[in-house]
Amino acid sequence: MIPFDFDYCKAETIEEAIKAYTEFKESGKAPLYYGGGTEIVTLCRRGQISPGALIDIKSIPECRVLGIEGERAVFGSALSLSEIADSKAFPLLDRTCLGIADRTVRNRLTLGGNVCGRLPYREAILPFLLCEGEALIAEEKSTRWVPLKAIFDKRLKLAPGELLVQMAVPKEALELPYSVARKTKGGRIAYPIVSAAGVKAKGAIRIALSGAFAYPALLGSTSNFEEGVGATGPFVELIEPFARSFISDAWASSDYRRLLTELSVAQIFEELGVRKQ
Repeated sequence: MIPFDFDYCKAETIEEAIKAYTEFKESGKAPLYYGGGTEIVTLCRRGQISPGALIDIKSIPECRVLGIEGERAVFGSALSLSEIADSKAFPLLDRTCLGIADRTVRNRLTLGGNVCGRLPYREAILPFLLCEGEALIAEEKSTRWVPLKAIFDKRLKLAPGELLVQMAVPKEALELPYSVARKTKGGRIAYPIVSAAGVKAKGAIRIALSGAFAYPALLGSTSNFEEGVGATGPFVELIEPFARSFISDAWASSDYRRLLTELSVAQIFEELGVRKQ
């Protein structure tokens, strides 16, 4: 139960959602878009946020899309992580979603809620960072596709009132070789100490991380590998620019996180065909 009163709007279209946000904001209501509500409800109960209005986007058709549209594989922001994982449409995303929380939570937690949430993990964005993802953003007068690299800097940079409608990757990304390594303390469904994902494409291996830092991050990519040759260098090259970003908390020290990151990256390289000497 949320311990305060608020206005509620169930939007049926993108236009209704944007209009409601504008009207609530103009009346001083501090509105939020609402998908599954797992994080919003928790933060409201703890007194960490107190929105005056919630705009439910689950009935907006564009936010429920899952499939191929032209050259993109598209995933609506109001899809639950369980729906995405059960679809088996994007193996790397399916695998990543299955590592987040338990089935009961995943049944409500949406793609948009995870990607735009306040928690530092936001693991569902890793496959999109790795695979040249895009975001479909709606605002008052337009809806546009934007490359993630243009709007993601530690978090998705949305202006007030902008709505994340869909996320997408090139359809060929669905077939890329991939690997995932997730390290936790306190059981499989715990928040990750390190969650690493990698893909191999066009002679390069790309690595993205969650949990190690206070934000998800694309480490970068390394190319021109030969099987079993020169594999030590890339491990250091990918991780070293983030050496001062490893966090310490009740779950793990920064040194331990770095160690687990190195082990996770090594595992991914090996599974994708590059062995460390």
